[in-house]
Amino acid sequence: MEVFGDVAAVWRDFGTYEARDGCFHDWAVRVADDPAVLAWLGTLASDRERQPNLVLAAARWNGVAAPGPYAALRAALLDDDAEVRPRARSARPSRPDGPRPTRSAAWRP
Repeated sequence: MEVFGDVAAVWRDFGTYEARDGCFHDWAVRVADDPAVLAWLGTLASDRERQPNLVLAAARWNGVAAPGPYAALRAALLDDDAEVRPRARSARPSRPDGPRPTRSAAWRP
């Protein structure tokens, strides 16, 4: 399964291998065949932000019901006012020398 690369292929692979049945399968396969939604996905900043799991999670977070009709997902993405945009974040801290956890005053070795 492709994770990065051709957007339509990534979404089709997600629908085929990850979301094998149900609503997410239907949505992923239909996104892969929808030129308008693929164009919207192309406006996202990076391949990471185009990942189906992140886009679908952002849509759900912003009120798209699942299971639900593809038309609702499509409308949420294409009528986007920057609310339904995934934000790819790293789990790694931005400053490796950042603040360290502190010990309570009551803690004694």
